[in-house]
Amino acid sequence: MLFSEKHQIDIPDMQALYKSSHYRPRRQDNQIITVEHYYRVDLFICTVDKQLQELDSRFNEQAMELLTLGSSLLPIKDIKMFDIDNICLLVEKFYPTYFKEQEINLLRYQLELFGIEFLENPQLKDVSTIAQLCTM
Repeated sequence: MLFSEKHQIDIPDMQALYKSSHYRPRRQDNQIITVEHYYRVDLFICTVDKQLQELDSRFNEQAMELLTLGSSLLPIKDIKMFDIDNICLLVEKFYPTYFKEQEINLLRYQLELFGIEFLENPQLKDVSTIAQLCTM
């Protein structure tokens, strides 16, 4: 026995035409909108938009910048994703008491060397975490 039958839950015909006085399709009026389309596309997009608005309101600009710059520290799958400028900016803006100007310049140099080493060393291609990188 199906769960829906056991609990007397009506299942709508997903291929039926969707009709609502509140619903205004984004497409031309002559296109047919099914119940399935409404739930899979229109309602889904509306839900994602609301979640994005909620996330946008939870984080201020400084927190968003920290998250964006911090993403430069994610495991490297592609050297193109490795952004030396973002890593140095992260250090300058959010960790100024930990690094002197000379150390930031040295960091940039070391990161550039790492980028070259990454391209030339086949063992680094399999690294997927910072812990694995440290052991290499």
